[in-house]
Amino acid sequence: MRSSRACAALVLPLVALVACSSTDGAVSGDCPSPASLVVGVEAEQGIAQRVRSYRVTAEIDGAVVARDLLSVTGARPMFPSELPVSASRAAQVKITVAGFDAPTTSKEPTPGEPAPVLVRTATTQLVCGERLLARMRLQNGCVSGGAGATGPSCNEPQTCIGGSCVDATIVRENLETYAADWAQRSDVCSSGGEPELVLGTGQASFAPVTEAPLQAEPGPQGGHHIWMAVRMKNLKQYESTVIVSAEQPGGVSVPATAAAFPFAPDADGYCKLVGLRFQLDGADRPIAGFLGKPLDVTATARDSAGKTVTAKARVNVAATLASP
Repeated sequence: MRSSRACAALVLPLVALVACSSTDGAVSGDCPSPASLVVGVEAEQGIAQRVRSYRVTAEIDGAVVARDLLSVTGARPMFPSELPVSASRAAQVKITVAGFDAPTTSKEPTPGEPAPVLVRTATTQLVCGERLLARMRLQNGCVSGGAGATGPSCNEPQTCIGGSCVDATIVRENLETYAADWAQRSDVCSSGGEPELVLGTGQASFAPVTEAPLQAEPGPQGGHHIWMAVRMKNLKQYESTVIVSAEQPGGVSVPATAAAFPFAPDADGYCKLVGLRFQLDGADRPIAGFLGKPLDVTATARDSAGKTVTAKARVNVAATLASP
């Protein structure tokens, strides 16, 4: 798995685009076999009563390559829904689902249209020779417009998941291989026993926590972060939230970061979630105060059935920053 910086270097100017549609959008490039992704849109019960139409968009290099319209007045059910995207090169793709409280909206954005009451975004990679699934689960807790709405308004590169603003990046390791029955697929992470959680590190793969220093690196929108990861058993694969927080021994606390992406099956009956970007510094917490010092990290995972489990580990932050 390439780092996000290495993959970004593969994104070249587009030389061909297809018209916006709900069919595959293909661009030219260097893959020996196509790179494809299916955007799978699903939703919590009851959300159709609050958000009644959606515009689903996929972009590469800022250009729209696929778009679809979901509406309560449409001829087909809104959920589950698929938007296929493909390219003949590795590329970064941005997905946006904008929900409106009107029974329908236009497929193309129009000047002066009402603001969406729900926005869910994701940024991920098209990988040569693979057909992957990016689940976009729409949640009542992320509705930010209309009576009784409690969802936050998130600024890019964050999006609302589980009622909180979190990083919208989905690394390759957290994507599923596409299967036609994805919406009905059984949960492979829970056998009904007591939940287990193991805290580790890693942007693209899970690694156990060791005494080796962990380098903080600059983030895309400022700040510095370390990459955390978890493995779990007996929580829901698709409806679980992981919350990461930390404290220096005798020092400052780091505010919690939440993530609610699907877990990916792993070895020994575990499921994993990697690439959890955990920012250390803030306006009142300069990064210099973390360098060369230990940090006690706590991860709490909970699912929609109410199961909760916590894991803790001490990591050692390196004395120097990773190169940008």
